[in-house]
Amino acid sequence: MAKADASDFELEAKRKEDSSWHPCQVFFSADSSTSSGLTVNFGSQFEEEVIFSEEEALARLRFRSSPLQGDDCSHIKEGDHVLASLKTQSKSLFFDCEVEKFEAHLKSLDTPKGGSSPYII
Repeated sequence: MAKADASDFELEAKRKEDSSWHPCQVFFSADSSTSSGLTVNFGSQFEEEVIFSEEEALARLRFRSSPLQGDDCSHIKEGDHVLASLKTQSKSLFFDCEVEKFEAHLKSLDTPKGGSSPYII
């Protein structure tokens, strides 16, 4: 059986500040001035956070979400859970959402990717 390396796994973590999900790297930290925990590094966009308990780790860490590909959107139904993005002027935030309603409409040709999502979340 092949041995798994930590670099084989891509993780995302929920930020304490706004409960948004972001790609991250996780490291074990043991500082003599504080108790040991997991340091969550979000890259240059956000400050590092520390997770101190197993319960918090289970609630805030998961394998990285996969973006929808090709015609995946056509298979989404009301009640499905998706990761939705909210773009502001300074950053992009990602939240767990439940699809409440589907509104069929034609895609607009004036947007870079051919339209917006027909789902209400």
